[in-house]
Amino acid sequence: MPGTFFGVEIARRGLSAHQRATQVSQNNVANAHTEGYSRQRPVLAATNPYQLPVLSQGQLGSGVEVKEVQRLRDIFLDQQLRANLAETGFWEGQESALAKVEALFTEPAQNSVNDLLAAFWNSWQELSNNPQETSARIFITQTAVNLTTRLNYLTTQLNTAQEEITGNLNFKANELNELAAQLTEINKSIAKGLVKENHALMDQRDLILDQMARLAEIKVSFTENNLVTVAVGEQTIVDGFEVYPVEREDLPAEPGGELGGLFTAREKTSDYLEKLGLFNQTLADKVNEVHQEGYALNGIPGSDFFTLTEMDNGLREISVNEEILNDPNKIAAAEVPDAPGDGRNALAIAALREKTDFAELGNNSLAGFYRQLVTDVGTAKNQATQNTAQFQLIAQQFEAQRQSLSGVLIDEELTLLMQYQYAYQASAQALKIMDDLLDTLVNRIK
Repeated sequence: MPGTFFGVEIARRGLSAHQRATQVSQNNVANAHTEGYSRQRPVLAATNPYQLPVLSQGQLGSGVEVKEVQRLRDIFLDQQLRANLAETGFWEGQESALAKVEALFTEPAQNSVNDLLAAFWNSWQELSNNPQETSARIFITQTAVNLTTRLNYLTTQLNTAQEEITGNLNFKANELNELAAQLTEINKSIAKGLVKENHALMDQRDLILDQMARLAEIKVSFTENNLVTVAVGEQTIVDGFEVYPVEREDLPAEPGGELGGLFTAREKTSDYLEKLGLFNQTLADKVNEVHQEGYALNGIPGSDFFTLTEMDNGLREISVNEEILNDPNKIAAAEVPDAPGDGRNALAIAALREKTDFAELGNNSLAGFYRQLVTDVGTAKNQATQNTAQFQLIAQQFEAQRQSLSGVLIDEELTLLMQYQYAYQASAQALKIMDDLLDTLVNRIK
């Protein structure tokens, strides 16, 4: 038979269990706004019942205990969210980089390249009508200087944007390495722990994994000891207690995440820079080719109108020939020498505007090729913006699902606290009743 103090033990267990359950809910409320915190839930279970000596009399319950404290987390949902975070980071990385590139191409606008190019062709058209007018020649040099200044500015700024992207890539790679180092420290702490699952450390670990997933597409696996291993592509960067820092050059061709987006943005920027250089080269070559076939006012053959100079950074700067800038009369407007009123060569240069079959530009015109370049930049930026918004929306949906499971709802916790409070009070009242019974048994029976 159960002993005299059997009921006291049942009440004690009720007090202890509901006190611990109350503490779990208090901890949830305290961390309601802690980033990465996962809600915990006490699992109450009946303790092993007392088997009465007479089998027909059955069993007698022995109370309750907190069997475990669960950490509410869905691993499959975490995997889905991290895959989405990698996609979101990929397009966000592109969008932020390409937004700066797009801002350079102010089309259509006053003093844009297309506007300045049209003014340049118009100045040659005007010179063909008045080849002897010095003002018309000076106007050509002015429009040419304006055009080349704008083209050189674009070239320099595109190169600067490319360098900024490279710098950002290095920064993000270092950030990935720092997170990997933090992860190994958490692995060490988990391994030293007295319990198999340290909820606080696991929350920190999952938060770091989310941050890493935004930077790159990661592959996550767990050992039997609950330690995490992380790889980017085929390269392992975290393996238990070891971290293997990555260099930007060592990352896979498509690492995903922000790093992948920045890689893609840099490749696109490099392509834009190359196309702008091709535009400058073709403009200079075609104008120079026709200009060399004409004659200046002094009867000498035309020279190069544009010059291309290689700069220290490897880029080529387009400019107007210094001799022509100093003496606009050296502009070769005539087709034959000693014909001041001949403007046919100037007209031939103006006609380059209408030519649409430049093989160097993919059988396109100069203006058409540049417009296509601007369109490519705008299209890439718009695609990045649209995809960023799309994947951010999906991420919000995944996060809402995760919060519905792992997030702390204050109202729900307050309800649970009241339930645990009433259960604790009831156990205390049961203990008081047992105390009265024992008092009667010990002190009042004579």
